[in-house]
Amino acid sequence: MYDYISKGDLVHVGPVTNKRMGIALERRTISFGYEPDEWFVFVDGEVLVYSICYIQSAQPVKIYKSPGYRYYSYEGANDD
Repeated sequence: MYDYISKGDLVHVGPVTNKRMGIALERRTISFGYEPDEWFVFVDGEVLVYSICYIQSAQPVKIYKSPGYRYYSYEGANDD
């Protein structure tokens, strides 16, 4: 199952072992379910083309320091 991606979304791109942050710019091809869609994604100062199989929407993460402890932690940014 693929994530729903829109123009301007912050995304992770690439294979699982090498994810990079990017911004989804525009859908390059629409395949109507026969093949994966392709997107133009701005990554590291370049516009690259990625198959939707390699794009995942980036979830915002809050990083905070717990008082009294010497480690950093994170939690997902689900503001329900």
